[in-house]
Amino acid sequence: MSIVTLRRGSGRDDGVELGHLAARGGVLARLDWPLASPDTEGIAADIAWAVAVALCACGRVAFRADAPNGDARWLPPRHVGSVTRGVAAVGRALGVSAPDRAGVLITESPAVAATLFDFAGWSAADQRVLVFAPDDAGENDIVAAVREVDDWHGRSLPAAARLLLGPGHDGDFAGIAAAETSWLDRFADALV
Repeated sequence: MSIVTLRRGSGRDDGVELGHLAARGGVLARLDWPLASPDTEGIAADIAWAVAVALCACGRVAFRADAPNGDARWLPPRHVGSVTRGVAAVGRALGVSAPDRAGVLITESPAVAATLFDFAGWSAADQRVLVFAPDDAGENDIVAAVREVDDWHGRSLPAAARLLLGPGHDGDFAGIAAAETSWLDRFADALV
């Protein structure tokens, strides 16, 4: 039995953050886990591991990341002009990375995928994770979507996408959308 629970049919009553994950034509669920103790920050390692294993069981994982990490391919942030560099600097000072300033990490390794919770924007609902087919077809669309799209409400997932994961309020839970119910089932079956 996993410490992470999946509750189907969530989204509308779970706040703005999960509403942003409600992709057109997809199914949405909520992932809950025990809250961290007041003495710790972020998501517990066993929770991050359980989610990462389940994501990797469904395909390659692409997510926003500030730096390269382990067995992964990292695509650095795009070049930004002086005005947007200033905005990015303010965001970094506040501990939040703007989506178009972050790099994208692509991996099939659960150990690397578990670091998606370390992204500075996790607790600010600024992380977006897409799981897609292991081949390279559609990878450019996936990377562009991870970099650029925060609000999926009313938008379709890229053709190669299987799952979309993002944080709920204050990062204390997550939402997961699937292009098809079968991918949500596969993710749920893989939760350890």
